[in-house]
Amino acid sequence: MGSIDSRLTRLENDPDSDFIELRGGGRFWYEPHELYKSFSLYYMSCLGSDYGGEERPPTPPIFEAIAEAEDRVAALDKVVPSWRSWRT
Repeated sequence: MGSIDSRLTRLENDPDSDFIELRGGGRFWYEPHELYKSFSLYYMSCLGSDYGGEERPPTPPIFEAIAEAEDRVAALDKVVPSWRSWRT
């Protein structure tokens, strides 16, 4: 399994990983190429839950990380660069 330091170093050196700076100095690490799965699966699950009158599933951790980001606009720009065009 390795030490936490070696795992963190591996994550920091992974070109497929990125992070969001969180309030309080922490970082939320994620893989940008995997985000579409989180967004799509959450959206489809919500549609099914809403149709069936059931409670929605918990939000994906990336959503919570954006909400807790030190700079939420910058975090959203990083995760979904085209979000501004959706608002118009």
